[in-house]
Amino acid sequence: MKPPSTKPPSGSQRVLAIWLPNWPIERLTSKQPELRGQPLMLESTSSRGQRVIACSREAREFGVQPGMLVAEATAISSLHAVRLPHNANADQRALEKLADWCHRFSPTVGIEGADTLLLDATNLAPLYGGEEPLVQQTSQGLTRLGLTAHIALADNIATAWALAHCSCTSLVPVGESIAAVAHLPLTALRLPDITIETLSRLGIESIGEVLALPRTELASRFGPELLTRIHQLLGNQAEVIRAVAHSERLITQWLLEPPLTKWTHINKVIQQLLRQLAHLLATRDAGALHLACHLECQTGKDVAFDVRLFRPTADAAHLMEIVALRTERLLLTSPVTAVKVHVARHAPLARQQRVLFERESHWRHSTGIAALVDRLAGRLGPEAVVQCRVQHEAQAEFAYTEQTIVGNLTARRRSTTKPSAVKLAPLDRPLHFFAKPQRVETLSFLHEGPPIRFTHGGQQYVVAHHRGPERIETGWWRQQGIRRDYYRVETTTGRRFWLFRCLRRQKWYLHGAYE
Repeated sequence: MKPPSTKPPSGSQRVLAIWLPNWPIERLTSKQPELRGQPLMLESTSSRGQRVIACSREAREFGVQPGMLVAEATAISSLHAVRLPHNANADQRALEKLADWCHRFSPTVGIEGADTLLLDATNLAPLYGGEEPLVQQTSQGLTRLGLTAHIALADNIATAWALAHCSCTSLVPVGESIAAVAHLPLTALRLPDITIETLSRLGIESIGEVLALPRTELASRFGPELLTRIHQLLGNQAEVIRAVAHSERLITQWLLEPPLTKWTHINKVIQQLLRQLAHLLATRDAGALHLACHLECQTGKDVAFDVRLFRPTADAAHLMEIVALRTERLLLTSPVTAVKVHVARHAPLARQQRVLFERESHWRHSTGIAALVDRLAGRLGPEAVVQCRVQHEAQAEFAYTEQTIVGNLTARRRSTTKPSAVKLAPLDRPLHFFAKPQRVETLSFLHEGPPIRFTHGGQQYVVAHHRGPERIETGWWRQQGIRRDYYRVETTTGRRFWLFRCLRRQKWYLHGAYE
């Protein structure tokens, strides 16, 4: 005769609650491992004074407890305790990341309070071989993260939350929620402290005793929240998990057996992974801007490299071409056992109408230009391919800035520069510009007039024509104001230069050449 089945009926709600009893401490020690094993106290100031919010196991051995006054806790622990301020915002952000990590167990994960996670476990048992393996895998995963967790699986949120906060790990069969929580204290009902104190003064200490009370007058005597919690516990009132959005990561991985040693074979594996990523990106109408590739080696140090792109693309062939430019310069110290490719950043694919003549399209939208920029970045590095942006600045050497354009889509879309009020002709500024003006010796007919000859780099130039002066002067708010008279000069040999006389020093400088 077969034993009765413990599988819950299909469609019946099941909720898995995870309580992290010492979350602030464990979150902090995971970030700062040097604090492990020390008597640690986290304190916060409130209207009731400075109190202990959380403490480590070592601090508890001294007699420190959460909620205790800091002065009292310090006196108990003497000089041994490490006191740090409690950062509730950091705890919440880390809890949201942990909720995202828990999506591997359930598609719906929510946060309840400051230290509890709720997972929708409805119809998940067949995927794990039963509810008990589901609880075990969840517990083992949290243990590997170094977290202490109390886990409970029950029919509804109220029951699962109550059991998780009052026991280590429990699995309640379907329909047995009331019997499982009847002996639990009133704190398991998530009631306000004032309601719990009132019930305690009446001699009511457990959930079972509350359920035995007549419910017609509970709301009028204790407020509506008590009746709401009872109905939630009984399953008469629905309670929704406030789900945390899952940050879907575009990752493909290939475990190699046997390990590979030649780039020819490894590139074929990467190509296959890129095809999968390109398909995932295309289904989202998105393109990759930044790829992170990681090669796990059998012995020695792993190999990792990044690939950044000029504009979003979901073309697997183009991605492979750029990746190949990086891998051809890498050396392998040992066989590769696994390959992982991750889309670290992506953006919507650009859509535009085709034009009849290519010159009508802006150079940014040219497919050929984008491919060229990606190839240059692949060979020279993303920092080597830059774009000059005009700045609203009178001083010539500060009138532009260099900005990387590979993997920097936001900066290309958003420009904070303002157009200059002075309209310049194409030849008003030199093609070759010296970042630092170079000192030259000149000869002039007039003290404040244009030069008739100048010497630069050991060579003397005779001026045949000149245009100017063009006065450039910075604002009064500069600590050292700039006052210059610029001249465009053409020598007898046909060469043209951009010279200026510093009015403050009365010296001449060469700032650029028109060639």
